[in-house]
Amino acid sequence: MWFDVGPFGSNPFHAHRDKLEVLLHAHGSTLLEDSGRFAYSGNSFSHSMRPYCHTTQAHNTIRIDGKQQAQAPAIAKSPRPVSSWSFEPSRDIIQGSMASYDGLEGKATHSRSIYHQRGHWILIVDVVTSDRGSRTVQAAWHTHPNSSVSVDATSGVASIIGVDLKTEQRSNVRLALIPATGAQTWNSSKVVKGQLAGKDGASEDQGWYSEHYSDATAAPTL
Repeated sequence: MWFDVGPFGSNPFHAHRDKLEVLLHAHGSTLLEDSGRFAYSGNSFSHSMRPYCHTTQAHNTIRIDGKQQAQAPAIAKSPRPVSSWSFEPSRDIIQGSMASYDGLEGKATHSRSIYHQRGHWILIVDVVTSDRGSRTVQAAWHTHPNSSVSVDATSGVASIIGVDLKTEQRSNVRLALIPATGAQTWNSSKVVKGQLAGKDGASEDQGWYSEHYSDATAAPTL
């Protein structure tokens, strides 16, 4: 598992708005993916999609009120506090937060904590603290183009079929993405693949993946 808790980066051309993103590989298969980098220049479709890969929705993190994460801070000024992580033989714990969003009214902070019970399961806890009670929160989970993602309409549990890292074909590895129940629950869940802004009523690009420099492939995104 990869968990991004670092700063935005000093070069905005290369950096992405992806703080608190989670990527997951298991048993030789990819399960949760990054959207990739797309073509830096030219007139290809991949280059036309490059702005998408910099957005927050192109990564496995959340948006608040539909806003993009800000391009800050540029660099880290101190080490991660020891209290934000703990690695033991049987489990791992790590935490991070993001409190800067472009154009967000008021103040809000996304805090993500991850508990990994080694060899068994992973718990991701997202908490949004805010100076007001009405916020919209949207989470995205990206997969490989050859993955399959389905959502049980009753339970809200998503099933992700992994892709072999060597052959890029579907594998026998499965991930059950189980939403927590309680006072706060998701209003809806859907799978998007190859969505383009302005087409079929879509307001934004979503569900794209670039494994190599010059490609852009539709990929299932929850």
